Amino acid sequence: MALSKELGVHRRLVYTWRDQLEPAEEGEGPPPNSREATLRKEVSRLKRAVADKMLEADFSIAALREVQARR
Repeated sequence: MALSKELGVHRRLVYTWRDQLEPAEEGEGPPPNSREATLRKEVSRLKRAVADKMLEADFSIAALREVQARR
């Protein structure tokens, strides 16, 4: 992630910061028990899952490059 490189922090930290800020921005959203609120929560959960998988993939790629460099 370009932003994490620019800031000099781990990319997971950027996602953590984002996740901490999102609830503050949702204050004017739909009622808590509405279908829209449920869908928003699901979207947020899926975004985190995708971010985690991207982090795993980045780690695996870096590990493979390291292994190849040692050969």
